[in-house]
Amino acid sequence: TLYGGLHIRKAIGTSLSIIAINALSGFAGDAALVEDVDWMFLVRFSALAALGIFVGTRIGRYLAAQSLRRVFAVFIVMMAVYILLRELVFQ
Repeated sequence: TLYGGLHIRKAIGTSLSIIAINALSGFAGDAALVEDVDWMFLVRFSALAALGIFVGTRIGRYLAAQSLRRVFAVFIVMMAVYILLRELVFQ
């Protein structure tokens, strides 16, 4: 957002789109190697993700860009800490 002059709403959407494409390509690559995919888990997870998209879109309409930027930054930091802890401590 700073270097490209991209509005925070577009930056978040772009980030989530890249994550979705990355996850889909990873799934497609692994699906060819795995014989028994847990389809019910995949359907439930996808349904929750879709619900999250709709809820996030609704909430995003009522938040100012500055507040949205802070919420997104806190979320990113929390996810980074979780991933680091999971990889370094709980491995």
